[in-house]
Amino acid sequence: MDLSSGALPMGMVFFGIMVAGVVRRKAGHVTARSQYPRLGAKLGLTYTPSSYKSGVGRLDGVMDGFRITVDPDDQRRIYVRFNHAPAVELHSYVHNKRPAPGTRSVRLMSPRLNNLFKTTHADDEVAARLNRADLDEPLKPLKFLRTLKTLSVTSSGITAVFDYGNPAYIPAEVIDDVLPRLLAVARVVEGTPAQDHRVAAAPAGQDTSAVEAESAPPSGPPVA
Repeated sequence: MDLSSGALPMGMVFFGIMVAGVVRRKAGHVTARSQYPRLGAKLGLTYTPSSYKSGVGRLDGVMDGFRITVDPDDQRRIYVRFNHAPAVELHSYVHNKRPAPGTRSVRLMSPRLNNLFKTTHADDEVAARLNRADLDEPLKPLKFLRTLKTLSVTSSGITAVFDYGNPAYIPAEVIDDVLPRLLAVARVVEGTPAQDHRVAAAPAGQDTSAVEAESAPPSGPPVA
């Protein structure tokens, strides 16, 4: 190997880039774990350390009147739970099931919504709210977030599933950016106005994981 010119072979350059990428991904969960307590304090959410050695921990609480759960360790998702049960089923992938009773397949007026969601089922009331609202700007960045594997809006809530590799984590800056976008959708679907306060999480020891796991939508292909 002739290095007399001082230039590295392209193969070594690409290998170095690949190794650097792997190192960043491996260290991502460590960075996230250190940032979650501060993020939780900023958003009014409670941070619970993970029981896993390489885990990140979770964030729980209420924002804009909606129950929030950020669980990167077990379900790799951000979950916004509805207070009611709006008749809606939106998925970023093609869902082959028929529309649930009380809903129908709808064509939304927003090209952004139609591009983001491959399955769009709702009743007339929810469809009308979605068509009246301007969600193009809040949702635009989600289309280009490659680590967002699936996005679903069902009667139980909104679920955004991410994949940042192993060990699993969701960067704090992604949570900080995506949560307000999901809340904008939640307010439109439920027909509730924005609130100016954030409420603390459920009392310590209260386990909501069973309810959240039951409400999780089926897995699907990545967002296109």
